[in-house]
Amino acid sequence: MALITRITRLFKADMHAIIDTIEEPASLLKQSIREMEDLIIEDNKNLLRLSGQCQWLSDDLIELDRLSKQDEEKLDLCFDDNNDSLARSIIKQQLERAQYKKNQSDKLTELERVVSELETRISDNKMLLESMKQKAELLIQDTSNISQSTKSSSLDINISQDDIEVAFIREKKKRSSS
Repeated sequence: MALITRITRLFKADMHAIIDTIEEPASLLKQSIREMEDLIIEDNKNLLRLSGQCQWLSDDLIELDRLSKQDEEKLDLCFDDNNDSLARSIIKQQLERAQYKKNQSDKLTELERVVSELETRISDNKMLLESMKQKAELLIQDTSNISQSTKSSSLDINISQDDIEVAFIREKKKRSSS
């Protein structure tokens, strides 16, 4: 059983090595850069959406404060006029509004936390993307330098047909004298 396991591992390792040599690092790096750019774009869209929700909740809280002030004025009038039933109705609205305001405030706090985390993630991803782009540029430069040196060295080698014939005759003489 151990022998089969070891052979399986060896086969998997060889397959991974073959795949690694087939994959071109520059193209993999370019694909990673595209994926990172797409991720940043998607995160920015989410950030805009969440920021809009934060603004809406903030506006809603301001409106709730304005309505609470109006209720206070109404309550003053009710108590001045000794209208207890209307005062109770307004107090009920105040309590409902206060509970709603607390819920909205809690939502806003949580949303602001999520926005902050998203902004941090976007910032980190932008730095990582910049690093990946720099590495890609270096890799492309290194690859082009290597291919240029390979091309220039292959261009410097000029072997004529006469050189081949002379080498062929030498090899033939060596083998016939042996």
